[in-house]
Amino acid sequence: MKTLIHRQIATVLLAGVAFMATPALASTAANTVIQNSVTVSFSDAANNAQPDVTASVSITVNLVASAPLVSVDPTSINPATGNTSYDIDYTVTATANGPDLYLISSASVNTDMNGAPAFSGAASVALGATTVANPASAGDTTIEVPFDAIADGSVNGLAAGDTIILNPGMPNEESVVIAAGGIDESTGASTNVVTLTLETALNESHAIGSIIGQQRTVTVTVLTASTTLPATSGTHVVTTTFTSQEDGAVTVDGDETTITVVRPVLTVLKYVRNVDNAVTGTGARTVNSATYYTAGVGGNPGDLMEYLIVVDNTAAGAVEATDIIITDPIPQFITYESGSLRIDPATADANGSGTWQVVADGSSDNDAGTYDSANETVIFYAGAGGDDATAEGGSLDADEFSFVKFQVRIDN
Repeated sequence: MKTLIHRQIATVLLAGVAFMATPALASTAANTVIQNSVTVSFSDAANNAQPDVTASVSITVNLVASAPLVSVDPTSINPATGNTSYDIDYTVTATANGPDLYLISSASVNTDMNGAPAFSGAASVALGATTVANPASAGDTTIEVPFDAIADGSVNGLAAGDTIILNPGMPNEESVVIAAGGIDESTGASTNVVTLTLETALNESHAIGSIIGQQRTVTVTVLTASTTLPATSGTHVVTTTFTSQEDGAVTVDGDETTITVVRPVLTVLKYVRNVDNAVTGTGARTVNSATYYTAGVGGNPGDLMEYLIVVDNTAAGAVEATDIIITDPIPQFITYESGSLRIDPATADANGSGTWQVVADGSSDNDAGTYDSANETVIFYAGAGGDDATAEGGSLDADEFSFVKFQVRIDN
């Protein structure tokens, strides 16, 4: 009787050796239930066969946490402006043998900024994952994967419509999508295998145990600090970290994104000319066919003088400037000349576009300026789109100028 039992056990062991001779698995999917049964047959002393006796035990494969693959878009935002939100997209691909939740945290190294950015958006990303249960060949539209022991229309966090990456990070990596209704768990309980149907055929072959990782894109929004100090530009270098909830020691940083915040630096120059009596001064500038001077221009009592104001946004590294408002109080001994407001709102020509737009003295008449008679002040809402009705200045792109002019008369 002992010899018979030994023979049966030997048969079981040999079967096990034959199984191990098959290609080694790269990995086995988490939540796979592996059931192992043993059968012992025997007879009584009279050599009458007795019913077999069996025993079984099952093991469940654990999740082995693995850092996901992360790609970043963009890696540079330049130029950016202060107190403005920018989105950074992270494409995250699972490389574990089962589903995991990855916690997202962001930090920034800040140079020449008056503070740190604020972060919002995705706080975590859940990624499903499994492995190939039977070899998959190029041209196949289905993949067999281990059953996760729950018939719920998904397998190890993967569902219809999900983008999955086979062999992520490997030379034969490829991306496919699980088709609608593409998870067949009907044989899961009996064969321990689930069939995934794909929207397109495979281009590559994939061995047993190859990782199948879900790929998702998440967005982190960065609100830049309000301004740069003391320079005209500063940077936030943003790093976002993904940490496995299963194992906090498993973590990966996405590539850095450098956000270059540029502060607009406008220059303003003021010129004058004597309209009634031509006077040649110094620092001449011709705009729209008339010549003005920064100094050396005089006039007699009663002479009509014309001021030119030039707003210049052409400095190296210039960025868009917005809400540009010019305020010019009329000093003692001169009087504003009614109806003389003019603007050339935005042009790349340093000598003007060639045309002046008439601006009415009144306020709230939907043009680019006003004369505040109560305070004896000229106000222009310079740049493109300025409007006195809303009291909002216009904008200048990099390499643009805004020209305004008005006239005064020297008091007698």
